[in-house]
Amino acid sequence: MTLAKRLDVPLAAVVAVLTIYGLLVLYSAGQTDVPTAAAHLWTRQLVWLAMAVTAAVLVMRVSPRLLEWAAPAVYAAGLLVPIASVTSRTSSPAARRRRRAPGSRWAACAWASRRSWSRSP
Repeated sequence: MTLAKRLDVPLAAVVAVLTIYGLLVLYSAGQTDVPTAAAHLWTRQLVWLAMAVTAAVLVMRVSPRLLEWAAPAVYAAGLLVPIASVTSRTSSPAARRRRRAPGSRWAACAWASRRSWSRSP
């Protein structure tokens, strides 16, 4: 089966329209008199879009039997990644600054403090 035959045209059209609308919203948000961080956000979104389209085309070329066979392992990995990120003791410097900031909502969260996890009851 060719790639064109596998493509769901109405779904692809809706996705394309919503993607273009989202890019236009990001572009218009960055068009201000004073340059802001949002000025080139739409170009980064285009990079993510290109990577997503590439991944979608690669997945479309894979046999459905292989996808069905690999699904449990991919699902397990998808569950382990967020669990590992929550239970790891490392954090980014930006996250540490937010937790130390006075009046920060992160400072009041019990789960944000790694000290509460290391104490034994």
